[in-house]
Amino acid sequence: MNKSILVGAAFLVATVTVSGSIAQPLAPSAQSQESRSAGSYLHDLCDELSSKAAWAKDWRCLDAGIFDNGTTPQRIYDLRQRDRASLTDEEKAILIAADKVGNIRFCHSSAGNEGSAGNAFLIKYRGQPAIIASGHLLIDFKTGKSRCPERTQFEFYPNTSYYNPFDPSEKSSFYLRIIVARTAAAEISRLQQLKGEFNTDEDYLILYLDGDPTKDVMPNGNVRSFFRDSANKLQSGKGVYMIGLGADPEGMNLAMLYQTGCNYHRDYDRLNHDCASINGSSGGILGFMEGGEIVFAGIHRYAIVANTHMPGPSEGYANMWNVATSVHYVRSKEN
Repeated sequence: MNKSILVGAAFLVATVTVSGSIAQPLAPSAQSQESRSAGSYLHDLCDELSSKAAWAKDWRCLDAGIFDNGTTPQRIYDLRQRDRASLTDEEKAILIAADKVGNIRFCHSSAGNEGSAGNAFLIKYRGQPAIIASGHLLIDFKTGKSRCPERTQFEFYPNTSYYNPFDPSEKSSFYLRIIVARTAAAEISRLQQLKGEFNTDEDYLILYLDGDPTKDVMPNGNVRSFFRDSANKLQSGKGVYMIGLGADPEGMNLAMLYQTGCNYHRDYDRLNHDCASINGSSGGILGFMEGGEIVFAGIHRYAIVANTHMPGPSEGYANMWNVATSVHYVRSKEN
């Protein structure tokens, strides 16, 4: 398999065209400039997107596949702008789930270091609050080594679902909150033993947090909590949700996106799905609706097809759907 497709997918409904015209976001304010100097890189991502239609160096992304399943990614931001009384129970559950999805920054761009960042979301692991992210965000598939040598401490942004793609300065002190995330050297060693071969269910990384964001009271009044595990063991069906930070399908800005009603089938310990997945969504949550809440079914890994919008109904391409590691595999390695 071409390793280039493993560097991180994100959802978008059209292939990125670098030479095309780009919608310009609002210019960052003085406040956002201060936030940037305090550790923001989301502003830099937006600047890069608006000027070059390409991702900033710290965001690991490349190719993906898009399938016609009758659904398209939507912005979490748009859902948050609506009057809560007008939301359906499903839409309320999506917003609650988005509170549990954030962004992990492994390394900063510097001389000799590409930098790396991507999606991560809250779970409980070995009884502790933790986040799970894609291993290939940290490990360079070309060398099989860490992109951030000697580092086991990283930056988790738990509130990126509140990022306004039209005005990066809005609520910047809130969405740029950082929590230290740590992983064991043994976890990094496990990933390095893959020697860059990330076509494996082992492509995930568990990190523990300094502090417990699962107890935070969010702006809508609910407690953030964490993703509980899915009990769904059906081999195939419809109804997968996907949530993660990626490229806005309308303006080419950064945005937290969600998609509903995707198809899935299981292949051993993998969860294959047809949610649109382009440019940066590695580490995004794949979930089912169970008991009125979205629960953890898988973590998105990569696309089999490279930067392609497949023609015709998605069902005809089931053997080429995008790939996630199943929650059941993650839990089988927990003890």
